[in-house]
Amino acid sequence: MEFDFLLIAIVVIGITFFFSKRYKKTEKVDKGFAVSYYKLSYRRKMIRTLTSIPFIIVACGVLYYLSDWPLPIYFGFVGLISVIFLVQVLYNYKMWKKEEQG
Repeated sequence: MEFDFLLIAIVVIGITFFFSKRYKKTEKVDKGFAVSYYKLSYRRKMIRTLTSIPFIIVACGVLYYLSDWPLPIYFGFVGLISVIFLVQVLYNYKMWKKEEQG
């Protein structure tokens, strides 16, 4: 179980690193549609992140009903997801404003 989690974490981090390097020097999409998150400008990344709020709420609700986790572990997990989400929104906002100035 622990090995599976570690393997998944390594794969996700590797894929994120690969795509962030691949799209680093490309022109970013600020209007229209882009499937790849990495091709978006920081403004669009923030918008996409904010539009994912309903999906996160539904996923947390489904997790609550389908898992047999004790309540403190569930709330800890939801708290961790919320903190990560908030950091992502704040980072994208900060970088968007920095991108506008520069």
